[in-house]
Amino acid sequence: MAVDTYQQGHSMDFEISDDGTLMRYSGAGGDVVIPEGVKFIERDGVFDRQTEITTLSLPSTLLGHKHDPLSSCQAHVLKVKTGGQVKLKLYSKANAGGLGNSDAIFEFLELDLPSLENYIVDANNPVYIATDGVLMVKDRFVLDVPKQSSLPFEMECNYQEYMALDASLRTFEGPAVWVKFHHKTISLLALEQFIKTTVLKYNLSNLKVLYFPDATKLGKLSQRTTWLPRIRSVIVAPKLKIDDSDSTINHLAIMGYGYRPDLYAQELAVRYQELMQDFEDNLYLDAIDYGIPSIANVYKSLWEQHEVSKLIPNSEEQACKRLIEAVLYGSMDDISRVLSYNFSFLGKFKEDREDYTHGGVAALAVACRYGGYDKIKFLLEHEKFNCALNEINQSLIDRFKDKISLWQVIGFVAGFAWHVFFYINADGEIRDLKPISIDERFKCLDLLAHRFYEPNDALGWMCFYACLMGREELACKLIEQVNFKDFYKKNAVKTGLLAIEEGIRDTLEFSPRNVVILAKAFKDHGCKLPLTRFSQVRNLYAHPEIIRELFGIANVNISHIINLVDHACSNHAKEVIEAVFESGRHFSPQAMQSFLNSATECGDPEIVSFMLDYQSRYRKQDDGSWSRQSLTL
Repeated sequence: MAVDTYQQGHSMDFEISDDGTLMRYSGAGGDVVIPEGVKFIERDGVFDRQTEITTLSLPSTLLGHKHDPLSSCQAHVLKVKTGGQVKLKLYSKANAGGLGNSDAIFEFLELDLPSLENYIVDANNPVYIATDGVLMVKDRFVLDVPKQSSLPFEMECNYQEYMALDASLRTFEGPAVWVKFHHKTISLLALEQFIKTTVLKYNLSNLKVLYFPDATKLGKLSQRTTWLPRIRSVIVAPKLKIDDSDSTINHLAIMGYGYRPDLYAQELAVRYQELMQDFEDNLYLDAIDYGIPSIANVYKSLWEQHEVSKLIPNSEEQACKRLIEAVLYGSMDDISRVLSYNFSFLGKFKEDREDYTHGGVAALAVACRYGGYDKIKFLLEHEKFNCALNEINQSLIDRFKDKISLWQVIGFVAGFAWHVFFYINADGEIRDLKPISIDERFKCLDLLAHRFYEPNDALGWMCFYACLMGREELACKLIEQVNFKDFYKKNAVKTGLLAIEEGIRDTLEFSPRNVVILAKAFKDHGCKLPLTRFSQVRNLYAHPEIIRELFGIANVNISHIINLVDHACSNHAKEVIEAVFESGRHFSPQAMQSFLNSATECGDPEIVSFMLDYQSRYRKQDDGSWSRQSLTL
């Protein structure tokens, strides 16, 4: 490989290969300008660490280091589009086949220059920019902070070390940037010094760690601190004793502990862990949104301990949270200890929905799904809890109906949509917990229903949910004491109807045969189970055997059946169509014409033939007013 020698000043300073690789710098240091035309810099042996390079200027042609296919270093591809536009993408062997002749593979620049104070980058460089002497990948992230920079910035690690981490620990594009402050008080002035740096004018993805190693207290902070979350920041202050106020600064300090718990002494660590749990419904989601899995992992570790906080609450909200926590994890002694605090646990229940508090409701709901019968019984028999119940004019069950339904705490899918102060996962479960057994949930339901419902209504709901949960033996016993027709008429209004519809919809998705049990119970009482929502009916698409049993005995909205058949025709699902017509339900001429139109449009001769045969049989049996010949196909 040919090597050219370039002059800088009066010396021969650069050795550059014929492919544009800088092999060696032998100059005196100071302000070093890498010549135009250099595309790559060798990883090792180019710069002598003893040479004091204070400023490094990068040309427009520089990409970084050559990629070695045998190395584990992450490479990028610079794709050149028509018109000169460029796009930077991660490189992998999987996408290597789609590269064009003008595409360049390289690794980001990574230099060890102990005397470096500033980077300067040519304005036409397609990969890098420099601001305040800091090297950045254009519009994306900080890549390197010079070791002698005047800014209080420091990289947590270099780019390649960051990319070598497990993928779950590096949701940002680049490593974290640490900003060190020497203040003993975290003040607004200190933070304003930080936000005035030009670097922050860019929308960079790096996490910014605001590091206060000596700070022991917070100064007075104004509302101007609202900028902090927008720049993906946490505050790491290992000596800071914070209170439990719900402020942005406190949240960031707590998240800072979660990011680097190893820097905190045990006494403070316990306090921060308690505060993490106090604010988990906000901070856990913030950690996910920020892309800081280490904080999320701290939360998961805390949850696995199943501990009840011993902190004495200083507000009704905190007291309610402690009660729910005791129901989730604690003993009866823990529940009794929390109830002994001088707070109301049932909330004020003001008419303005914004002012609702739901501590007692939430505690009972959580006990229904996770705590069990004994804890519900203990709550209802506890003097303080029971007295508070008796002081409320409206029944607790109505509180359930206002925010949730009993189905949402005993059913297949949790529905903790109201505020329970804890993280709710995508399945609706608290802290990824598993619910207690179906039998135990029914024991809880039985206790609550008989405590808050009139006897007949209690039995009606018990029978209804027994059918949905597949407890056919119990349903058969209860059905003799319940008039389903009267039950539905009484509850098919407002929140009661919503509870019924939600229960049927979820059951059709998770255990559709149980809805057949319910429909038969309705039929035995001289009425039809109403399936009025398409969200209920569509769940049956994958269950033609259920359609065959259900559509003849339930009151299914005809428009939903038409939509279902249309979908089945489009997907050539003959078995679904057969099930619809073999269910025993008769259809009007208008409905039949809609079915045939859908079949004709899909162009499936087997489906068309099946429908015509069905029509013919229907005319012969029921003497309909239309005939096969009258239909236009």
